[in-house]
Amino acid sequence: MRWYLCILMLFFIANAIAQNDDMEEMRMLFEKYHSQTDFFKAEFYAKKMYEITLKSFGEDHLETIDSMEFLAEFYFKYCRYAKARYLHESILSKVEKRFGNNHSVTLMAMSNLANTYMQLNESTKAMILFARAIQRSRGKVNESTMAYMQNLGTLCQNRGNYAKAELLYQNALGWSKQNLGKTHERTFKILYRLSYLYMKQERYNKAQKILLRILQNHKKLFGENSPHTLLTLHHLSVLYGYMGKDNEAESLCRKVFYARKKILGIKHPQTLTSMNNMAFFLIKHRNYDKAEVLYKSILQTRKLSRGETHRDTLDVVHKLVILYTKRKMYRTAEKLIRESLSTYIKKIGKSHPHTIFLLEMLAILYCQQGLYQNAEPVLEAWLESKNKFLQKTLKIASRESRYHYLFAEQKMTSLLVSLYLQRKDARKLLDYSIKRKGILLHFSTKGLSQLAKKEPLVKDLLNNLQNDRESLSALLLNAEKLSEKQVDDVRQMQDKIERTELLISSHCERYSPAQNVSIKKIQKVISGTVVDFVAVKTCDLKSEDLRVNDSLQIIAIVTTQKSLQFVQLGKFQPILNLIKKYRTQIIDKASITRIKNTAKKLYAKIWQPIQKHCDVKNTIYVIPDRELNLLPVKALVDEKGRYLIENYNLQMLPSIHDLLYSSSDFGIPQNEAVIFANPDYGSEKNEGLFFKPLPGTAKEGLLLKEMFSTTKQHAELFFSREANKDNMKSMVAPRILHIATHGFFARSSAQENSRGVGRISQETHSPELELMDDGIEESSQNFVQLRNEQKENLFARCGLAFSGANTNPSKGILTAMEVLSLDLFGTELVVLSACDTSQGEIAGFGNGLFSLQRAFKEAGAKAVLSSLWPASDKGTLHLMEKFYRHYLNNVSPQASLRSAQLECIAEEKYAHPYYWANFVMEGGDYLFPDRTTKVVTNVKPNVLYQYVLWLGLAVIVCLVLIFWIILIQRKAQDKMLRRQTRRKLRETRI
Repeated sequence: MRWYLCILMLFFIANAIAQNDDMEEMRMLFEKYHSQTDFFKAEFYAKKMYEITLKSFGEDHLETIDSMEFLAEFYFKYCRYAKARYLHESILSKVEKRFGNNHSVTLMAMSNLANTYMQLNESTKAMILFARAIQRSRGKVNESTMAYMQNLGTLCQNRGNYAKAELLYQNALGWSKQNLGKTHERTFKILYRLSYLYMKQERYNKAQKILLRILQNHKKLFGENSPHTLLTLHHLSVLYGYMGKDNEAESLCRKVFYARKKILGIKHPQTLTSMNNMAFFLIKHRNYDKAEVLYKSILQTRKLSRGETHRDTLDVVHKLVILYTKRKMYRTAEKLIRESLSTYIKKIGKSHPHTIFLLEMLAILYCQQGLYQNAEPVLEAWLESKNKFLQKTLKIASRESRYHYLFAEQKMTSLLVSLYLQRKDARKLLDYSIKRKGILLHFSTKGLSQLAKKEPLVKDLLNNLQNDRESLSALLLNAEKLSEKQVDDVRQMQDKIERTELLISSHCERYSPAQNVSIKKIQKVISGTVVDFVAVKTCDLKSEDLRVNDSLQIIAIVTTQKSLQFVQLGKFQPILNLIKKYRTQIIDKASITRIKNTAKKLYAKIWQPIQKHCDVKNTIYVIPDRELNLLPVKALVDEKGRYLIENYNLQMLPSIHDLLYSSSDFGIPQNEAVIFANPDYGSEKNEGLFFKPLPGTAKEGLLLKEMFSTTKQHAELFFSREANKDNMKSMVAPRILHIATHGFFARSSAQENSRGVGRISQETHSPELELMDDGIEESSQNFVQLRNEQKENLFARCGLAFSGANTNPSKGILTAMEVLSLDLFGTELVVLSACDTSQGEIAGFGNGLFSLQRAFKEAGAKAVLSSLWPASDKGTLHLMEKFYRHYLNNVSPQASLRSAQLECIAEEKYAHPYYWANFVMEGGDYLFPDRTTKVVTNVKPNVLYQYVLWLGLAVIVCLVLIFWIILIQRKAQDKMLRRQTRRKLRETRI
């Protein structure tokens, strides 16, 4: 037996030695063919080494993982990114299981996979991994963490998020200088990226300063013609091109190209980059033939070295297409695009960004030739592919990143809409609105509380996000006084919030199925009419570059069960001016006659042209866009002098998708009604913000408590000091949430006896409305700087005041940003009995406003009642009493509001639109199937209308009488004439 064991041991030892010899032989052969750049033979031996290791040690052994990593790096180096991704994903799974989530080996595997995703243009997945790696580093900055920040900065830069990219680069640069030295290669790489970022931002002096410093160091360290020095000169030539210094740029480009060709060879990636730039200058000099030869050579080399679907290969295809277009060689350009498109669809699919970009190129090519019939199916294929990409990507993107995705497609959507308008195709326009308008509203945070119960990690992330939003809101409340250090703190906090959002989104992906919306589904559920207002920029189809027009156009798409129409309402600017005038008159309490005259003009502009297409007997759902969100549509006046609310059941919706929601989509209430009223703001005065006591809110809170008790419904009242922010944040899905307090929006100026903010302001009572893409201007320079960096900030510009708001604003003010973290999944109704709660910055892309109303909707509320301007304390109390009298009698929220508003119109004291037209509600009756939708009120006819009607009837009667008298007189005269004639005839005969 012992001899047998000895022989077995000797066999295993001999086998291990043989395998080790085989590995050494394989490695030597691999190195040989790798040095000869023979990919296929090198790949064969790299695979052999992996197979030997796998057979010897098993798939989970460290030796096998190392061998997999070796093979993955080989594929990455040769641009075989799809194969590298498969291996890196497998490696990450194995090391996470073996070492845990926070081990350095796991973080390195995560970084390698993220780098592969970057090369495959799967930037969202890469961002998630880098953000996760930074978070798991637990604040320890080392060389690996620096690399993560650097790569994450590159991703942010590619998406146009320059502020975040600069912050990440500066953090990485500071650590690199301190720990690796100012002349370390890693430091130079970060400086290159920072200089390119400054070029993109047109901060050319900063970029030039950085590059000249690097050039000086490289010449000292490596010499005049080293690859490092040539790389710096290349960056300088690009910079001079950006600055318009074409001669200097071309001179440097030529110098770098010939030096690289000599030192690195014609097929080296850096040489190809220089060739690319050389071709650009040849095109500038109209030397198209030479430029074409260079581009074709680059294309062929990049296909072999980087692959047919690599972004660098696509870039050359794009430049060749531009060259062919300039030379009017349209057929050649089309052939090149179609060949590339066929390859891309086959290898990477229809919804890959590279495929989508090729579809864009083909559609633009057809439009430039005036071949609109050919362009339209290509654009529809583009829209379908882009939708699939967005549905997949927006689920796992942060709030900020989602806007960058939509902003990038502005020109193509303008082109698409222009073609539909030219063809007068209402169905295609509605289809576009369904797929684009309000798309971001359906990736909200509602329902996260349910997910948190299933996954403890999500719960921790949500708690962190809530705390970070609260800290950021506290800083932004004093944006005008922020120091430079605090501005940096804000940026770091924004960065942290976005990373957390990315991580939460990645967990939500599998719980967020895509909503399949179609025109048939919409028409099937419509019980009345949908009027969808869409503000768009169109393309000048006659211009060579298909220029996007500066002015917005407004169109209305009217949909019923049986018909589909669209109406072009013209330029948006005149309508915007009328909205501004109308709001100013209402807020300043101008005479009803003046207000009605302006309302009639608005009616003639936006409602009268579409009225004939509406089913007036049933509900009309209105979906506004941009500043139309600030217009009380119900208060428009028709040609007979009546408000629209008197004739139609109008209900506001954020998007057409909402029609497909049902009551069950919003969860179940966890508590009964909760009322916050009459907060004790404190007596201390702060510069800029001061909240005065509101006697009406005290009466309102006590009255509502009594009304709930009378109808035998429980309501919890938080009054005076108990009406504080902490109690508000602790609410979990009450059935009804009523808040009676001060509200504010950063641009608003409160009136006396209103529920707005007393603040130092140079503005008039009416907020300025300007036609802008990103919102409304703000006087604070720091706030503008911060606002332009991140859309999330705009939710910090509006909020509600609770107890202690004057003493400690950060503890007493709840901003809309903090509202996003509330758990209202299951709440049926939120009533914001305060000022300006519907106001906010324009979100763009048909996604409404960054308002308190939107924040409460995103937090999970089924319906939200909010205000368009500063609310009257007494008038609001009066309206709320009427509203709840109906609502507590099982009437739907929309019907209750309409009943209350009609009753106010019938009363002389509160008939002015300032009192009743202020409040609007989002959330249709269809979400409340158990409640009646009947309007239970009898409204007296309008006195002025009745007077005019009777006066008109009296005038008509008088005219008829006068005509009758004249007719009788004429008949009598005719009779007399006939008698006289007869008499004369008789006399003549005699």
